Amino acid sequence: MVNASTNYYRNNRNTKKVIHCCPHCDYTTTNARIQLINHINAKHVEEKNRPYQCSHCDRRFAQKAHLSSHLQVVHNICQRVLKV
Repeated sequence: MVNASTNYYRNNRNTKKVIHCCPHCDYTTTNARIQLINHINAKHVEEKNRPYQCSHCDRRFAQKAHLSSHLQVVHNICQRVLKV
């Protein structure tokens, strides 16, 4: 079963009713707004200002998944995701 928001984004890719545009470059997306936020954090925000910081070194990341990968590869730390 596909939820309503998934159907919305699938339909929006075809109809292009809602297009999120980057204010810094020509990037556009018809996916969720978080895609645009991730793009801005990754491409247009200096590393020192990114939201996810490694507690073992000075690296910062635009997405939590990238921080988790960094922790596993560089620091050999496996993080478990707890679902509530």
